[in-house]
Amino acid sequence: MVVYIFKYVKYGRSVLMIDEAGITIKDWRKNEILHWEEIEKCDIAWRTAMGHCFRCLGIKTLAGKREKFHDVRLSGKLCRNRSVRQAIEKFGGTEIFDYEGSSQQNRYVVNIMIFALLAVFVFFIIYSIL
Repeated sequence: MVVYIFKYVKYGRSVLMIDEAGITIKDWRKNEILHWEEIEKCDIAWRTAMGHCFRCLGIKTLAGKREKFHDVRLSGKLCRNRSVRQAIEKFGGTEIFDYEGSSQQNRYVVNIMIFALLAVFVFFIIYSIL
């Protein structure tokens, strides 16, 4: 916790800005500006790291001949999926945001959550019968 407080005081908080210039990512000390001409696709997905799930804005850019991927955590920036999608579509155009990929990812997470709830419910019924 002390390390987090030190980093917050020294570098400030993480910021995600979407405007007519592009997407600006400030994460601790690193500032990165991705211009709309560089961005090929964006989508919102759930990622898992060390047993913790979080929402990410996945950005695919073309760096020369190679593709480059950027993952920006949305959970710590108090961003909502809908507002991020609307901002990308407004400033970058509707062809940049991959709506189908995002909705498939959301359906996948919902199915896992339903399965987990059903498993707990079945376990509770079996435990109460015994």
